[in-house]
Amino acid sequence: MSYETKLEKAVAELESAGIRSSSHNAFSHRFLRKLGIKVRPSYYEPIWRNFLVLSAEFFVLFFAFSAIFRYDPPTTTYVTLANEVMLGTSAYALLMSLYYIFMARRCNLTPWKNL
Repeated sequence: MSYETKLEKAVAELESAGIRSSSHNAFSHRFLRKLGIKVRPSYYEPIWRNFLVLSAEFFVLFFAFSAIFRYDPPTTTYVTLANEVMLGTSAYALLMSLYYIFMARRCNLTPWKNL
């Protein structure tokens, strides 16, 4: 079965389960799909892939925000700032990855390979 067909079935299943479209059709996913990358909705991704993708996305935004508003040159280095941001990023990515797994099981979503 083609990626587009599976994606349509997955979106229909997510909408019938009551999951908002903003949750499974995030800006980053839409952007990657426009670039031609075949990205599954987060509820159908393995936990490790969700963790890596969410970590990368959030690290960039959180580091830029922290560098602008929290960076204090005499007392803080960029390495220290990056370590602090990485701790927050890891916590966020882990919690969101667990949330996606929990909601997929709670809503009895069909595994991606069975769509």
